Amino acid sequence: MTKNSLTASFAVLARLFKTQQKTIAELTEQVDEQKRYWQAVGKPIRTGKKDTGYFTDRGKLLSLMEEHFSVDDIEDICFELGVFHDKLPGIGVRGKSRSLIQHFEQRTEIYKLLDEIKQRRPHIEWPTF
Repeated sequence: MTKNSLTASFAVLARLFKTQQKTIAELTEQVDEQKRYWQAVGKPIRTGKKDTGYFTDRGKLLSLMEEHFSVDDIEDICFELGVFHDKLPGIGVRGKSRSLIQHFEQRTEIYKLLDEIKQRRPHIEWPTF
């Protein structure tokens, strides 16, 4: 093999290695996201259908959000999580909070909402799932 062919082979291997590293990082992030989800909602509800991510203490979560957040807080939470608050149905803190809970339940990403509200109000005893 010539020096040029070795250099070209090395470059191909280096690109392949970088691609594999990126893939591993993406898979690790997906696994971490799934872990956060299962920690937030616990075991899935078995309905014979795909897991919906619903949890049984939704009423308590809604009441706590209504008690400890303002409309501006809910809008900030929406902004942080990439949700357009003006597209959520509902009026006031309770209505917007209910819609926000449903939004993340439907996407099986309720852990994202829980992480955000726990960061904002760490002194509150939020429901555990």
